[in-house]
Amino acid sequence: MFKIRTIQETGAWHKSNRYRQLFKELKPKQQLQVLIDEFGDSHLYRDRKISRATLKARAYVCHQALNTIRDSDLKIQNLLKIDQRHIKVVTDSWTAEKLAASTIQTRVSILKWLATGLGKRGLIQDMSYYGIADEAVKRTYVAQVDKSWSGHAVLSSEKISEATALDVWVGNQLNLMGAFGLRIQEAVMINPELADHGDSLIVEAGTKGGRARIVPIRTPEQRKVLDAAKLLAQRSKRGSMCPPHKKVEQAIRRIYYIADKLGITKQNLGVTPHGLRHQYANDRYEEISGNPSAVRGGKAIVDRALDEKARRQVTQDLGHARLNITAAYTGPRIQGRPRGPAAQQSATSPDPILDDE
Repeated sequence: MFKIRTIQETGAWHKSNRYRQLFKELKPKQQLQVLIDEFGDSHLYRDRKISRATLKARAYVCHQALNTIRDSDLKIQNLLKIDQRHIKVVTDSWTAEKLAASTIQTRVSILKWLATGLGKRGLIQDMSYYGIADEAVKRTYVAQVDKSWSGHAVLSSEKISEATALDVWVGNQLNLMGAFGLRIQEAVMINPELADHGDSLIVEAGTKGGRARIVPIRTPEQRKVLDAAKLLAQRSKRGSMCPPHKKVEQAIRRIYYIADKLGITKQNLGVTPHGLRHQYANDRYEEISGNPSAVRGGKAIVDRALDEKARRQVTQDLGHARLNITAAYTGPRIQGRPRGPAAQQSATSPDPILDDE
C-alpha cells in the first residue's frame, strides 16, 4: 500500500529546506511551508500527484487550522507537538460554522495529510471522537435531484447568449461546458485548435490529476461550438480559451462574476455554471440508454446492459476514474427488470434485447 513520506524521512528534517534550519526549530507556519514544499502535491493514498487547485485548498485549510489554534486558549510552538486537543479546537470551529458535509470531509482528509506528514499517522480519529455525529459528515455521491439547467427550466441557449453579450469569452466557455461536459477550469485552459481531432475532442489542460480524455464530437451543434471557440482563441497568444492579459484564476472568477450578474446561482435560478456539466451527463445518458436518468425520473429499464453502457460512456466523457462517481450526476443505478426464463415467459411479446442475451 502506498504511503507518503514523513518529514523525518526527508532531508528537510535536517537543514535541506528553504530556511536552512532544523525542522524542529522552525516556527509552525514555516514547518507547514516545508511540508508543502516536500510533498504538498502528493496524494495521501495513491502514488500520484494532486491537482493545483487541491494543493491550494490543502495549504489554505492547514493555515486556517493553525490560525484557529493560535486564536484559542491553546498555543502551539511546534507542529510536532500537535495533539488531540488542537484537533478538537479545529473541528469545533467547523461545526460552529455549520459547514457542509462535503466540506468537513475534505478538511478531515487535509488534516490526515498534515498529521501523516508530521509522522503522526493515525492521529486523526473518526469524527464521532470529536463529538460530530456520523450523519453530519456522511457524504453521498449519488445525486438526489437534477442539477442541470434544463432540470430547472433554465434555457441554456438564452442564458449563454446573455453571457456572450456581456463577455464573449465567458459565453464561449459556457458553450464548451455544455457541449462537451467540461469543468470550468478545462473550459478556460483548453486550446481548441490543438484539442480538435476531427471526430473527437482531446481534453487535457486543466483536468483533474492530469488525466486526458477523449470526448466524441457527435453533433453539428458541438462542431459549431468548437469552431467558434477556435476562432475566438486566435486572439490569445496561448491559443487557449483564457482571455489575453488574464490568468486562469482570474478567468474562472470572471465566469462566476458573469453568472452571478445573470442570476445563474443556486439562490436565484437554482443552478450554477457547473450545472452545464450535469446537463451534458444526463442528456448523454438518455441518448445512449434511450431512457431518462434516475434523477430525471427514469423508470426501470428492460436492459441493464444499456444502463451500464450509458454510465461507462458518461464516465469516460466526464473524465472520471470510477464508474460510481457518475451517480453524482445521473443518480443511482437503475435496477432494471429481472432476467431469466420466468421474465421471458411473462412477456406479452418477444423482446429482441432479451433474446440477444
